[in-house]
Order: sequence, then C-alpha cells, then structure tokens
Amino acid sequence: MKSGVDYIGIGAGAILRNERGQILLLHKSDAEDGVSPRWTIPGGEVLFGERLEEAVEREVAEESCLQVKRKRLVDYFEFFNDGKHWISFIFLVEAFEGVPRIGEPLVFQDIGWFNQDMLPELNSITRITIARYFREIHV
Repeated sequence: MKSGVDYIGIGAGAILRNERGQILLLHKSDAEDGVSPRWTIPGGEVLFGERLEEAVEREVAEESCLQVKRKRLVDYFEFFNDGKHWISFIFLVEAFEGVPRIGEPLVFQDIGWFNQDMLPELNSITRITIARYFREIHV
C-alpha cells in the first residue's frame, strides 16, 4: 500500500525565511515522487505515530540540516493529481539554528535562499504553497 495512492497521504512542509526575508528552497534531483524535479520547500510525509510538529522538524533537519526552534501552523491544502491524494500542513519556521546544506544528496542537488520576487522554477505543490502564503505570487 502506498501513501497518497491507496489511501490519503498526510504531509508536513516548512516555509523558512532568513533575516533578509529570503525563502529556503531545495532542488530535487528527479521526479521519484511524481512531482516534477523543480525547487521545493522542505517537507514530506508524516509517519505513523508522529505528530505534525515532529514531522516538520524531522523533515527540515533531514533535508536541510537545520534545527527548527520555533514554528507555527499557517495553512493546509489538499492536493489531487494523477490519482494521488495528499493533505499537507504548512508551517512557518520562525526560528532555526545551523547553516543550510543538503542532507539528502540522493534526493536533492542544490539548496539556497531566494528573494520572494526572484524565485526559481517551483514544483506545483510549492508554487501553490508560496502563492497562498504570500497572496501576491501568481500561480
């Protein structure tokens, strides 16, 4: 049985902003999860028995090597595409420690901070998330 295909998948993602207001994004190496290999926010599946807050902290640490210190839930959305069904909860990370670096080199090929008005090509889920959060980026 596969999450998001055989039953609804639950995800947790994080919008991280640095002191200059830039957003942290990671570039996927391939499309193994069915999402085009473009830039994305840190996040992933909530594991059985794991709280949403724990999942977002784990995903941020695994993918970007940053430790979340303070966060708050800011949004959620349902994603339907190509026979997949996910509900994702988005957190704004208000404080973190560390220097971002790729924690999963088999999944990601690049990481960086981007200005809101100079974002790279985002995958569809991240484009929706960022648009809903900032309300001024056109999807």
